[in-house]
Parts: sequence; C-alpha cells; structure tokens
Amino acid sequence: MNKTWWLAAGLLLFLAGCRQTPVPEQVDYPGDARVPHGSWLLEPITRSGGAEFTFDAAAKNLIVRDGEGHSRYSRSGETWSHSGSGRPAGIFDPSLDAFVQVEWNDRQANVTIRDFLGEVSSTTVIELPDGVSPGSFRAAAGIVVGLSGTATDGTTIHWWDVHTGELLGSHSVMPHPDGMTVSSDGRLLTFWHLSAYKGTVFSFDNPGSLVQIRQGACRSSRPGELSADGRWLVTSNCLGNVALYDLHDSGRRVGSLDIDSRSYPRFGSDSAEIVWFRDSNGAIVATDVTDGSNSVLLTVPAEDANHMADRQLRVYLNRAEGILAYDTHRGLMRVVDLVSGSVTSLPPFEIEGVMLELVSSPPEGQEAPYDYLDLEGSWLLDGTELLLSGHALGGSHHRYVPGDLGTSMAPPPPPASVYLQVLNPDDSLPEADRVVWELSAETDSNRSPVYEGTLRGPGGHWTIRLVRP
Repeated sequence: MNKTWWLAAGLLLFLAGCRQTPVPEQVDYPGDARVPHGSWLLEPITRSGGAEFTFDAAAKNLIVRDGEGHSRYSRSGETWSHSGSGRPAGIFDPSLDAFVQVEWNDRQANVTIRDFLGEVSSTTVIELPDGVSPGSFRAAAGIVVGLSGTATDGTTIHWWDVHTGELLGSHSVMPHPDGMTVSSDGRLLTFWHLSAYKGTVFSFDNPGSLVQIRQGACRSSRPGELSADGRWLVTSNCLGNVALYDLHDSGRRVGSLDIDSRSYPRFGSDSAEIVWFRDSNGAIVATDVTDGSNSVLLTVPAEDANHMADRQLRVYLNRAEGILAYDTHRGLMRVVDLVSGSVTSLPPFEIEGVMLELVSSPPEGQEAPYDYLDLEGSWLLDGTELLLSGHALGGSHHRYVPGDLGTSMAPPPPPASVYLQVLNPDDSLPEADRVVWELSAETDSNRSPVYEGTLRGPGGHWTIRLVRP
C-alpha cells in the first residue's frame, strides 16, 4: 500500500479519536412543557396511506378503508357524518359486503366472514392441497383462491366456496416470468409473460375459464381492471396507452381508449365506465367503454389537483347512489353529489377533539437522571374513558430530572418520542384484546410542546398531533 493511503487512514483515526459524544441536556419533569404530563389535545391531521371506498347498501353507509381500519359515514341530505369505525379482519369482498379472513394452519385454512361491525356471519375449514402458499390467499365474488407453484415453473390456481369450503376447481398457468398483478378491487389476477406478448387472466366472477389477452410490441405488466359485470378489462402498455378487452369474447382486443393511464384508472362500482383523472385541467372523467363517450364528473379544486397529478387515483363512482368519492392524496376525502353537484369533505372520525390526561413518572428502581419516563393516564371523549399506558423516551441526547430547570436549554435532535397504548378498561379481557389504539409520536422542536406521529386502530391509520390545550 502506498504512503498516501496510510496518511489518509491515520488522519481518519485521529479525527475519530477527537470526536466526542455530546453531553445530554437535562430536561425537568413534570414542569417542562415538552414533557408528556398533564392535559394534551390529540388532533387528527390526515389519513395515512391510500384510502379505498365502498358502499354498504344495507346500512346506506359510505365506507372508507385502509390497511389499518375503516370508517363509516352516513348521509342526511348533502351532509355526511361519521357513524362508526372498525378494524378490517382480512380481505374485503364487495360481493359479500364483508371481510373474509383466511388463517393458514398447516394443511388447512380457517375461513371467517365478518361484517363491518366485526360480527361473524360464518366460518368454515378448507382442506389444502400440497404446496399452497400461506401468503397467496385472496377472496372476491364469494370464493377463496390459493396458489401453489412458482412463476418460473408455473402456478396452479385453486378456488373454494367461501361459505362451505368446497373445492370448486383448479387451473394450471404456464410459467409467467413477469409476475402476477391484482386489480384494485381484487377480482382479477393477471399472470404476465411479456416475451410471449400475453397475459393469462383469472376472473373471480368467472373462475371456470382462463382467458388469454394479447399485447403488442410495446407491452407492460401493469394491473388490469375489471368492469362491474365482469365483461370488460382494461390495461395499459409501455407507453401508457389503454387497451380494452372483451372477456365474454375470448379476451378479444376491442381497441384503445383515449384516456390518461398515469392515474391508474378504475371502473365504476355499477357501470361500464372507467374513471380517470385528466391532470391537464384537473377533471375527473368517466369514459363509457361501450361507446367511448366521456363525461366530466368533477373539476377538482386546484389544491386537490396539485396533489393528485401523476398519482394513483383512488376514486369510487356509484351511479345508483349518485355519488363520486375520491382521495385528495393530502389526507382529505371528498364526496360529490352527482345530482346537485355539491362537494363535501368527509369529517374527521370520532377522535376529533379527544383529550388525554397523562401522568409521567420515573422508571421504578432507577436514579435520576432518567433515559425515559413511564406514562399512564386516560383518554376521554364524550363521556367515554379509556386507559393509557406507555413511555416517553429522551434518547441519548437528553435526560429527565426532577426539579425546575426551565426550558431555556432545549434538547438537540434526535427528537424525544412518545409511545402509548389506548386500552379498554375491562381488565377481564385478554391483554391483546384490550388494545384499542396505538399511538407513536415525536418532537424535533426545540421549544414548542408539540408531538407529531401516527395513530393506528379501528378508524384506520392517521397522522396526528399532540398539543397543549
């Protein structure tokens, strides 16, 4: 090795030896306003992740779902109000208006159907053939599908009746080296083999037959979307051009649609209209695939359009109910009355304005200064009280000490953090069943007593803020 290398290495070692760990700042508790002690107001900011919509026809509720939970909204005239929330228990099946939970257990799968309130309507057991992957289960249109095999060697599709567990059939799919895609509503699986210019389509609406669709030289494996009646399929090629296929006619390509595919268009819930976003003028457009006609459903406000451009459109069109709902991608959900044209923002869910009463205490058996504080307290909203349990972490950059140090010396980053579990007060419940919400938040502010983070629970996954009232 040359002399220059050794000099550089020596310099690095010297600098490393000179580096000093910063001395932790001391923050008094409970007097410092940043310490999570006393009264705190929890404010929901936005829904995290993408939202999906559906309509509960029996209850006349609009449902907003994400991976953590769902919120229900009821309509009175042109006003929408929050009417409840719950946790998703598995895969949502629009045909059942219910969630299908599939739990793998060696050679069996336990299938449970729950409604939006979490009530169990049926359970059954599926006997599994060899090789079915635990992570491959999907449910839609009243059937459960499981996959065995690999993309390289070929896949076998198995499907069962969701209510009885009876095996209804199976298909073998040739190798599909470009993977499998799933439609936004879970009703369509497409297995791609782009070098062969084809995709193999499995429709939950018509599981008895596989359909081959052909692509041209400019091919792509973007997910396909299926119309409400199971007939029309749309997908796009490498240039974003959208092709229309007729699954009732052996997958025949009907033609191309003049729509913008960048927003991942999807079909209305009860029509043959594909809904998409035209970012050139901020319009949500419905194209009837049977005749190619377009109708502008809404020109969205500029503040929404700026966030929606070039993003996946999360939209729900229900002609029978006369509503259009869409996710603004900035935490707000809006509903359009297609008759009056009025646009309403869905209200925040039931934690709006919830007050937390916190008590911080040093960890038992430790001496000051403390790396963390234990937290307990209560969550009070509309006369209902839940319990709180958790901790506040100072990290390696500050320590909690009893006394009155004031707040002139603020801890540097990384920020302090708070973790809380919101618990059902019924201690007869199993411990895991007592957790209603989980909250994690942190502050990187030197002076302001504000924590920002996330809340996960039956209403979904939200970003929140904790502030002094």
